[in-house]
Amino acid sequence: MEKIFVLGGTGFLGYYTVKELLKRGYQVETVALPPMPEEGLLPSEVKCTLGDIGAMSDDEVKKMLEGVSGFIYAAGADERTVPKAPAEKFFYEANVLPTQRLVRLAKKREFKTLLFLVLISRNLRSAFQKRF
Repeated sequence: MEKIFVLGGTGFLGYYTVKELLKRGYQVETVALPPMPEEGLLPSEVKCTLGDIGAMSDDEVKKMLEGVSGFIYAAGADERTVPKAPAEKFFYEANVLPTQRLVRLAKKREFKTLLFLVLISRNLRSAFQKRF
């Protein structure tokens, strides 16, 4: 059975991605920020590690990605996090820099599948439209 790693498996996009992968017969591992949003959120067959991948070393991240054939990135700061204005620097540091790092690490692993999921809320979209 192919194993897929989902970063952010307890968030909105990650949660539904995990469910779909299981339905299609994949084995799924995920890492998500603590605390678990709700007890029993993920099915028991999902290996869920709670932790901050941003605080992990490159070697720790690489170790988590061993033995998986696909990597799905479904993590990042969103409207649940309310930074002080102006928020552009916050979202750059919370979303862009970690994405760049994980792409670099994933490229070294030469995954069969590498997928990035992005969700921009109406509030964020309207804020960026006003700015640009």
